[in-house]
Amino acid sequence: MSLTSELKNLDSKISKLIDSIIPASEAEKFITDHNKILSNASIIYPPSDSDLLTVGGAMSHAFYRQVTGNWGFDKPTMAIRGMDRTMSTSERFKFFAIAETAKTQVQKALIALVMAYYDGVGRGRSDRELKKVLEANVFSRKTLPTSMPELEQSHPLLNTIWDIANLIESFHLGWVDGLKSDDIHVNATFTGSHIVGGADAQMISNGMLIDIKTSRLKAPFTKKDLYQQFAYWLLDYDNQWNINEVVWIYPRHQMFLRYQMPQITALPERSKQLLTSKTNDRKLLVH
Repeated sequence: MSLTSELKNLDSKISKLIDSIIPASEAEKFITDHNKILSNASIIYPPSDSDLLTVGGAMSHAFYRQVTGNWGFDKPTMAIRGMDRTMSTSERFKFFAIAETAKTQVQKALIALVMAYYDGVGRGRSDRELKKVLEANVFSRKTLPTSMPELEQSHPLLNTIWDIANLIESFHLGWVDGLKSDDIHVNATFTGSHIVGGADAQMISNGMLIDIKTSRLKAPFTKKDLYQQFAYWLLDYDNQWNINEVVWIYPRHQMFLRYQMPQITALPERSKQLLTSKTNDRKLLVH
């Protein structure tokens, strides 16, 4: 069981609970308005053979690096857990040292890919093809390649690296500067995470849920996207994180959309009722 599978199941307890909290008409309007804003953006389209799932994983780490100025090597993230499981201490510190030299967009893309790979390892997954790329272009080298021509040109993931580097380049336009913080928690879990198989949010910063989306669609926002973040809010039933905002970040659209929780639940008085009954709502998930 996972949060994703629970939200796909319209008859699951958490899906029914959120349905009872957010009326269908309000959810539909929120989704429509959200997508209307995105549909006006200019999109950075990926190459046809870019691995979009891999890009999404890497961009969460690239975003973290952009807004904090570091890679989070001292944080208890899934990526660090994966490294702890499979790398020696000397191997980890060698990688940390080379990562700190990353200056160009291609170099940052490679480091973000390493972090995404070990995030998967931390969750019990291993991408052999990605590991080959990283062995050839990161771990077997004394210095990182500075540009695309310096990479191993025959590998099918070459355009995936180019895609990530291109999205990282867009950060320099300044559109994420308003989200800079030195207090960002990656893979944040909640008191109620065990209810749905150990769910963790991408990031939380100062009471703000952060979700990064790399879809190529002009109107990519779905009901699942809305329900997922709202579910995290419910799972934080003891207010460990004091969640009061949600932000969805779209690197391909070069924009982020940020909402106060009352905007998501539509009516301020309705949100006030939710805040006072949140613990009771949580009980409905486990009984």
